[in-house]
Amino acid sequence: MASELTRNVFHDAKLVWLTPLLKRDDMYEAIQSHKGKQLILMGTADQHYVLERIQHFEQLALTELEIV
Repeated sequence: MASELTRNVFHDAKLVWLTPLLKRDDMYEAIQSHKGKQLILMGTADQHYVLERIQHFEQLALTELEIV
């Protein structure tokens, strides 16, 4: 999904990220730079959970986090 967001048609799409691969820089940057609304669902036991990256998402205006 991160690569698809580079297309203009998706610049303000509403996104749902289910356990995103936050250890990958391209995924992290895609979430961080998205201008539309987005929901991130992730568990703390997930191998790709990175607390520092999640904390950055908390400051994004149109981003909602659901951490289990």
